[in-house]
Amino acid sequence: MMERLFDAHTHLGFIEGAYTAAVSVSNTADWPLALVLRAKGMIALSFGVHPWGADCEMPENMYELCAQADAVGEIGMDSVWCKVDMARQRAVFAAQLELAQNLRKPVVLHTKGCEPEIAEMISAYNLPFLVHWYSCETIYSSFLRKNILFSVGPDVAKNPAVQNVAKTIPLSRLMLETDGREGISWSLGLELNPEDVLRSIAQTIAGLRGISVDAVLDATYMNAAKFYNYQVTSGICD
Repeated sequence: MMERLFDAHTHLGFIEGAYTAAVSVSNTADWPLALVLRAKGMIALSFGVHPWGADCEMPENMYELCAQADAVGEIGMDSVWCKVDMARQRAVFAAQLELAQNLRKPVVLHTKGCEPEIAEMISAYNLPFLVHWYSCETIYSSFLRKNILFSVGPDVAKNPAVQNVAKTIPLSRLMLETDGREGISWSLGLELNPEDVLRSIAQTIAGLRGISVDAVLDATYMNAAKFYNYQVTSGICD
């Protein structure tokens, strides 16, 4: 029986195991492999131009790639870790929001230092949104709409802003994520198995909320499966 673990945001190169993963791809060269993995039932899949790559041309087949994906993302804006001109980031982000709207696809958001503007921009769209690894100290009101979900990252045990998300956002709108091997090593300074990291995140959330780990695993798995329209395998949540 597969364990009730769903990594709601990772990248190619994740350690395979008895868990489900949503893989975000921004490189067209990686797309064929990603499709093969999804065809095997191993992953859900998103595609988008990351703000760090917003100074490059969008792929000519962007519409086709996003149409094949389960979600559009990760997309957004970043004024902290990214040197790409903000006007360029904004234009690329806006274009991809329009693409997601046309395709009626859920959107995975990257927000860093631009939370108020992103919250305002997405308020015009009636789409499911996942704000991945939200780490801003303020949770802006536009992010609290019912169709916006949040994934909790590996540093929840030590990051007060991430703990705030884990404690205050309804459990029905939370997911777990590792952000891949690089996300784990960057935030924790350790090379750890993603399965162990996901369990640790769930344990921390359970402790913060005063509920059982099983309740966290059940809810976050089903939230992620619904968001990505992932077919839940029989027996996972028995």
